[in-house]
Amino acid sequence: MISVIIPTKNEEKYIKRCLISLNRQREYIGEIIVADGGSTDKTVEIARRYADIVLVDPRLNSPGKGRNAGANVAKGDILAFVDADTLVNDEWGKAITEAFNQKGVLMASGPVYPYDSSILLKIAYIFSYDFLVRVTRFLRITHFLGLNVAYRKDFFIKLGGFPNTKLSEDILLSMKANKYGKSVFSRKMSVLSSARRLRKQGIGWILLYLIFNELKVIFKGKPLEYYPEVR
Repeated sequence: MISVIIPTKNEEKYIKRCLISLNRQREYIGEIIVADGGSTDKTVEIARRYADIVLVDPRLNSPGKGRNAGANVAKGDILAFVDADTLVNDEWGKAITEAFNQKGVLMASGPVYPYDSSILLKIAYIFSYDFLVRVTRFLRITHFLGLNVAYRKDFFIKLGGFPNTKLSEDILLSMKANKYGKSVFSRKMSVLSSARRLRKQGIGWILLYLIFNELKVIFKGKPLEYYPEVR
């Protein structure tokens, strides 16, 4: 069974569409868990209408803490993680199931495409993410982002879950996981994600940030310590 976990904080503009896209795949998704870090808008109210479990705790003040809290109560043997502004495609649940039916697969991910941006930003987003995945997998330092990633639960627990960092906890965990087993990058496991950060900060700023952050993670094992919050 797949348990889907979504960390949230003040995501009332996005969470409903995310949860609806997940609920369409109940054949594969056994439960949907929202871990909220103290929203002051209608996020929790909306989540309670569409999710199976809603955790509310101001201490879940980072995506990693929210994801770990959701994993702790999840009943599924596969843990899938998305963000509140993620929309999964109609084959997503099936793609995860097929990936983990393969022998030795411990984690899986898929492409990310923006859904609310200009054509130029879409091209830049797709190119940068696809390039990141290809390069890191070639170097055998797989970087899977937390907005679209799944882990076998027993393996996730052995790894200790997401590290308690402000940023890049998803990248650090996937790098650690890559040392122990097989990963799958499935085109069928694609998602749409909001380009709000690209619109707010601009593609140039985002690309420079990603480059410097990747270099610091690869060579020092630590991410940058600041990223502006965008709602």
